[in-house]
Amino acid sequence: CAIRSDDTIACWGYNSRGQATPPTGTFKSISAAYDDTCAIRSNDTVVCWGGNDYGQATPPTGAFKSISAGDRQTCAIRSNDTVACWGDDTVGQTTPPPPAGTFKSISVGLNQTCAIRSNDTVVCWGDNYHGGATPPAGTFKSISTGDKHTCAIRSSNDTVTCWGDNDFGQGTPPAS
Repeated sequence: CAIRSDDTIACWGYNSRGQATPPTGTFKSISAAYDDTCAIRSNDTVVCWGGNDYGQATPPTGAFKSISAGDRQTCAIRSNDTVACWGDDTVGQTTPPPPAGTFKSISVGLNQTCAIRSNDTVVCWGDNYHGGATPPAGTFKSISTGDKHTCAIRSSNDTVTCWGDNDFGQGTPPAS
């Protein structure tokens, strides 16, 4: 899915659960997962569509500015920079509540979520079986969480650092 230049959404591809059939209206952010998609409307509210087996497509009310949909849970940064998560919680992905504090970036993986705090440090929660919820020390400016690993760009030198599962080399970024 993508946001068109007129701020409407276009989706294509597999649509078994309605995940590629977006609502009407205008939007400013979107995130697609396996069988659900969530977006932030122009009025800062969240709408989700598609599969909802774990409640991942049933967002809370309020104003949001960033969103990341995962396979079973979704998390978003509220307009006051705090985090809200909803959906599956079998390994602590959504409760207890996400870490306190303020955030500027968030990324949801299969069973873990990682976010960049306002001070540029990273915090992760949820499944840590593969070490995907144990971030390294330091400051970061961009982050992306996969099924069982996470990679982020360090603020100090623009290098990529990854942690978590490395069974297929996904946790070993190329040399800079």
